[in-house]
Amino acid sequence: MCKFNLQEMRINDINDLCRQYSDIKKLLSSQGDLTNEQREWKNLIDIIRRSLLVEETKGLFDFPFTIFKQESPDFKIEFLNEGSPLLIEIVRAITPIEAGVLHHFRESAEDCIIDLGPGLFSLDEPAKGEWKRYIKKPGEKLNEPPVFGDGYVVAWLNVVIKAIDNKKKMEYANRTDLLIIDDQSVPLATGQNLVKRFIMMKQAIDLEPDLFNFAAFPNIFTNSRSSLGIIRLDGNWICETKLIDKR
Repeated sequence: MCKFNLQEMRINDINDLCRQYSDIKKLLSSQGDLTNEQREWKNLIDIIRRSLLVEETKGLFDFPFTIFKQESPDFKIEFLNEGSPLLIEIVRAITPIEAGVLHHFRESAEDCIIDLGPGLFSLDEPAKGEWKRYIKKPGEKLNEPPVFGDGYVVAWLNVVIKAIDNKKKMEYANRTDLLIIDDQSVPLATGQNLVKRFIMMKQAIDLEPDLFNFAAFPNIFTNSRSSLGIIRLDGNWICETKLIDKR
């Protein structure tokens, strides 16, 4: 099985980065759920790779550099040429029930579907095994009417804002340069639906500016299956999808 160093990684150039990304993809295809540490590395390499393709962010990661795994925050990047280290925290944006459902889908080969009812997106701590109610066999009756349209976007918005709010309370938040949101929410959006997420995020910030008036995390990016989203860049609330991958 493909392995890579989970404590320290030197990246000399774009070729090095592509090789590490290839190794992680091989690892993903060879096992079910990733460990927390593997998932953090996957998100960081994803963000670096995508950021290099976006004009506004490509200067954030200057080759060569070394990535160090640590705690509080999760990563430190030291640049060989110049500049201060970049401190990075990773947070998974997902509800407790969604986490159980996604784990089941990765581990199970049975034919089943997800019940996309409102309860799936609750931020409350569920009863033990509650997620099983949201796994249905084809044709099986749903628990409640599924969430449609903007309801998906609002559910995503609540999960992401909750993730940011939880992390900004950490004692190391004010010295962390970049917060990466591992966007694992079940209703995967593409195209215009994906763009709408960030439009509604900007509207939410404009409506309640005091809620988002904090120094922590001057850069906040989202990493999902199909896109790089920039919520905040250099202290400014941008709220845009900058890159969409087809992979």
